[in-house]
Amino acid sequence: MASTLYELLFYPLPYIITQNRKNSYMALSFLLLSTEWFSYCGCFGCGNSPQILAKRMYRLAKLLLVGLLGCLLLAIRGFEDSLFYDPFLLFFKSTESNMPLPEFDALKLFGNVALRFLMNTIISLGVLWIVFQKAEIIKLSSLLYTALFIVLFVVYYFLASSEATGQHMALFYVRRFLIQPLFLLILIPAFYFQKNK
Repeated sequence: MASTLYELLFYPLPYIITQNRKNSYMALSFLLLSTEWFSYCGCFGCGNSPQILAKRMYRLAKLLLVGLLGCLLLAIRGFEDSLFYDPFLLFFKSTESNMPLPEFDALKLFGNVALRFLMNTIISLGVLWIVFQKAEIIKLSSLLYTALFIVLFVVYYFLASSEATGQHMALFYVRRFLIQPLFLLILIPAFYFQKNK
């Protein structure tokens, strides 16, 4: 595109220079400056500079990787019925949460919740690495995820094991934090503001 536009604009210049000697120096200076500009920056400004193109490709690759990892998180959520054992899925979808908790296999349930948390955590750490690319952020996030898992898993165990009928909203929210990557939505803005502080 740049060479075609260049030829359209500057091909007639040698003819103009030879016909009008009075302005030949000005036209020749314009030709030299414009040739330098086109060769360095491209025809529409700095869009074709190799450094800027590399930077844009790098950003595009980062966006594509974050999008891919986001699709993995959505796939875990979308196929949760077939991938994980969780009798609370249907229970919390029903409008009557005042009923007693359904029967469940404790080992299977807690193992599947831990597996789902681990899968979401690994993908979330991948997103954080792609966005920030700092080892300190990954170490801190790993510690935060570990602490969050220990605290929430203990609370989840006691709430799920209790025989109380009704008032299961605390169980619902603790379970939601364990099985969905909500913590990632908190960490990205927090690290972003910390980085730009």
